[in-house]
Amino acid sequence: MVILFLFGYPLIFGWWSMLLLPITLAIFGLLNRWQTRHVVSRLDIHPGNSPRGFVGYLFVYQVLTSAAALRGYGQYLFGRERRWTWRRRRAAAARRRSAGRRKRPTARADYSP
Repeated sequence: MVILFLFGYPLIFGWWSMLLLPITLAIFGLLNRWQTRHVVSRLDIHPGNSPRGFVGYLFVYQVLTSAAALRGYGQYLFGRERRWTWRRRRAAAARRRSAGRRKRPTARADYSP
């Protein structure tokens, strides 16, 4: 998306997204510093420093949240019920399918000829 933006095709990644990147980097940097001082030192954990991992996390996180937001906007625009998990959605669809069917009689366990 960033590459498309640089060539003049802002699809999902636009000027507002560009303006949010420095704020996001600052917040994540402050959060990382606070966690290092208050959480990691108390638990005596020694995580390795990986700038490449940090940058990867930032870009993967942005892609996931953008995709989730677009999905939610689409569900809202099309009047669909918004769900957080796929499992609930599949279960609800199965309930709707089975609600319209007639129930077949079942054999009873205590039936004796």
